[in-house]
Amino acid sequence: MDKKTLNVVLGVVAREARRKSGQSMSQVARQVGCNKQNVSHLELGENLWSVHRWVLYARSVHASPTALLRTALSRIEGKTPTKPDSHAQTPQADPARRAP
Repeated sequence: MDKKTLNVVLGVVAREARRKSGQSMSQVARQVGCNKQNVSHLELGENLWSVHRWVLYARSVHASPTALLRTALSRIEGKTPTKPDSHAQTPQADPARRAP
């Protein structure tokens, strides 16, 4: 996976989250501390995301930065995103042993 692919998918996921939150690019830009054009370039994958900007953006659209990143990575891997912690293994109890 190259930087461009990851950046484009991050932008798509970010745009979907922004639209879901009902906010405009201008509103998010004010909260993130940049201008509307910069938000547009980030959402289109034309500018690289910094970790700081990603966290600010996610918080401004009332989303978890980790959940958005997992969604993006799932799309790159070709998997359908599921609940945020679905990747973690749930510990299974050892099966009961029969007495001899």
